[in-house]
Amino acid sequence: MKKNLFSLLCLLCALFLFSCGAPDNTIQTEEFSGVLLYAQPEDTDASESNPDMTMITFLDDSVAIAGEGASAEDTTVRIDQSGMYFLSGRCSQGTVKIALSGGQSVHLVLSELNLSCMTEPCISLTGTGKLILTLAPGTSSSLHTDAADAICTDGALTVNGSGTLELSAPAGAGLQAGDTLLMMDGNLSISALTGMYSDTHLVFGGGFLSVDSIGRALSADTAKGSVLIYDGNLELSAGEYGIAAYELSAEGGVCRVTADGRAVACAHTSVTGGSFSAEERGKISSEV
Repeated sequence: MKKNLFSLLCLLCALFLFSCGAPDNTIQTEEFSGVLLYAQPEDTDASESNPDMTMITFLDDSVAIAGEGASAEDTTVRIDQSGMYFLSGRCSQGTVKIALSGGQSVHLVLSELNLSCMTEPCISLTGTGKLILTLAPGTSSSLHTDAADAICTDGALTVNGSGTLELSAPAGAGLQAGDTLLMMDGNLSISALTGMYSDTHLVFGGGFLSVDSIGRALSADTAKGSVLIYDGNLELSAGEYGIAAYELSAEGGVCRVTADGRAVACAHTSVTGGSFSAEERGKISSEV
């Protein structure tokens, strides 16, 4: 009996020591929480160049292209291949049209790019691919359109990089996406009818955003869409609604909302971290 008991104790000790010495392969849920649920490695890649990058330079009445994947007719650029494209120059009637299928992505680096397009978006993507915009460090770019969205995509849209981008779209959205719209970094200033819109999720993981909107500052599908704030600094001013979506979740960062109408128009609102304040003009502000 004593021998069996001794053997059992030895076995338990061995199992204990093995478990202490074994590597911990448990996946920590924190690694997939927050913005990492929505960001892929390419979304955080703010590279400004690679050996195969195509250079696109806008001129007054033409476009110079060095590399593959893009073509130009007058001042309209068409991109039909995934890859990285470096855009610069100035044009009073310039536009970039991208066509991609699912699973593909186009990475545009904006560096001192100044485009206006009166009747169309300055940059558009058709198809279910992804558009990644990198704002080159130390540069300032601007896009203006009178009768459309400044930038619109059928698929997902990501903004990163530490540069500055000004968007003007008095009759449309500054940024509009058919899938997740993710801001990871950058200095973004928007003056538009609607600041940002997504059919699914607006996700903020960093950067500085300033919106002055005639209608809604941030908007997602009110039946299913969400606005998710994990980090960054957001200054939102709206003539109608500050934030309109099915769900608002603020877990970090700083967000200040001022609106003529409702500052927050969401079926579900959760503020668990960061600093969040909402003010409806003429009413007392609420701050968390």
